[in-house]
Amino acid sequence: MLPSFLGIVAQGGGGPPPPAGVLISGQTLDVTYLTTTPAETFNFGGGSTYLTNGESVTSFDYLNDPTTVFSLDLTGLTALTTANVVSNAAMTSAPDFSGLTALTTANVSSNANMTTAPDFTGCTALTTASVNDNEAMTSPPDFTGCTALTTASVNYNDSMTSPPDFTGCTALTTASVNYNDSMTTAPDFTGCTALTTANVFSNAAMTSAPDFSGLTAMTNVYVYDNAAMTSAPDFTGCTALTTANAYGNALMTTAPDFSGLTALTTANVSSNVNMTTAPDFTGCTALTLAYVNGCAVSDTNLLAMCVQIYDDAPANGTLAMEGGSNGSFDGQALPGQITNLQGNGWTVTFNDNNPP
Repeated sequence: MLPSFLGIVAQGGGGPPPPAGVLISGQTLDVTYLTTTPAETFNFGGGSTYLTNGESVTSFDYLNDPTTVFSLDLTGLTALTTANVVSNAAMTSAPDFSGLTALTTANVSSNANMTTAPDFTGCTALTTASVNDNEAMTSPPDFTGCTALTTASVNYNDSMTSPPDFTGCTALTTASVNYNDSMTTAPDFTGCTALTTANVFSNAAMTSAPDFSGLTAMTNVYVYDNAAMTSAPDFTGCTALTTANAYGNALMTTAPDFSGLTALTTANVSSNVNMTTAPDFTGCTALTLAYVNGCAVSDTNLLAMCVQIYDDAPANGTLAMEGGSNGSFDGQALPGQITNLQGNGWTVTFNDNNPP
């Protein structure tokens, strides 16, 4: 008989599994790294690992196994609510959670040699999912139909070439899809009508911008340092948006259109070194902070933007237009578009070609 670990009984034998056993692995796992609630009896038969009474398991942790090559079929754990499969260096395939209608929280992270993504098909109670730092994972997690999902984190998956699928995630409020170096297209948030915060930054190969149009609940957006992104995010109809960050995207040539976003208070589109157009702030009646510094916007476009801010924004704000190859102005004889804005209490910084 194998030793007992923390009250978990490990039983040996090469015969068939017990009739009530639930298969969790096609290989024999080292139960030193496995914890379940309630603590279950593990049975090994025919080179596989089974849980007796697995239908009663509500939490499942397999952590920090450096050597065992295994796959996890957790589909028999029908009561499972929480699963953590983390830092298993030799694991090559992702866990299968498909059909687990009780699962609410899953963390599949830091598995260095895992090449596939976890399957969440049919996980209709899933609220929180983390799939981070799996360096060899080439395919993205599919959250299609996860109607209860509120928070999703898919970060630092260096080999993942396409974005996670959020189709039907109508409860999603916070999404982070960052530092995925091989992901070439932006995640599609169409239909994620509850989304309030979106983080899509530092994805080195992502050429397209995310489309947030029509997401009327969204309040905060962070789309920055995407080195290959050539277009601007679409914020059309984001009527609750208060903070928009779309800066440091080196190949983005056109500015976002913020027109009509009456809740917008802060917009940062700085350090987009190839951006030649100015953002449209028409109708931005709450705007108090605008950063358009370090770009390549002409003096004409900058002055037109100043008029929009003067006409529609409240008094006493900050507008940064200096740096990069932005247009410059005579600091001794400023155009009225700038002096009018200054007279309305705005601090305006700019490239000065005739300083005092």
